[in-house]
Amino acid sequence: RASVVMIDADTGRWVDRGNGEYKRPGICVHGACIDSPLMSFISPPRDMEIEFCDDIPSAPDLVLSSGCTQQDVKLTGEFQVGNVLSRQWSVFMNEMLIGHAQDIRIVDSPPVLQNVGEPKISIRCGENIPEPDDVTAIDSCDGELEVHFEEIRIGESPNNCEGVIRRTWSATDNSGQKCKYTQDIVFESLDENDRFLVLQNLMRDLLEMNKL
Repeated sequence: RASVVMIDADTGRWVDRGNGEYKRPGICVHGACIDSPLMSFISPPRDMEIEFCDDIPSAPDLVLSSGCTQQDVKLTGEFQVGNVLSRQWSVFMNEMLIGHAQDIRIVDSPPVLQNVGEPKISIRCGENIPEPDDVTAIDSCDGELEVHFEEIRIGESPNNCEGVIRRTWSATDNSGQKCKYTQDIVFESLDENDRFLVLQNLMRDLLEMNKL
């Protein structure tokens, strides 16, 4: 008696339609096993989603079963488009090309700026303006990134004791995702003592110029 083994669509197990026993796919005639055209990979990797590039699993060798025989199948192709890594396994068996594909989607988060200072710093006239912070940028997939720094003066006055110094740090990863941080250095309003100090500084500058 011949019994044809099929795959149960719900359980994924091999079901012997003849007597209900679970066997490998194939046709068994008088105790001899003959390959059937029913072939599949054993426990192939499924599509998945990960949060960090470091979490990408290594590509395993697959096993293709044709019922009576099994064959190891190695990874034949891997490429990445955007944040999706695609893998392919393929092999010729029984004059047919059998393949399996897996997509790994990387939920790439934007890069992060580190060593940033306070978002707002207030200083009085005559105080030293603090140096820019040594800011770095780290991305979960691309590692350390180049940081772009920009400094502008808003509302600048001749005595340099008014307005705002705005500093901006930014970085962009290889996927085009950006991060940005802004810091404002604000000059406090001048009081009588500050005005006197400004005049004193101006007089000193004029004296220095006359000496030239």
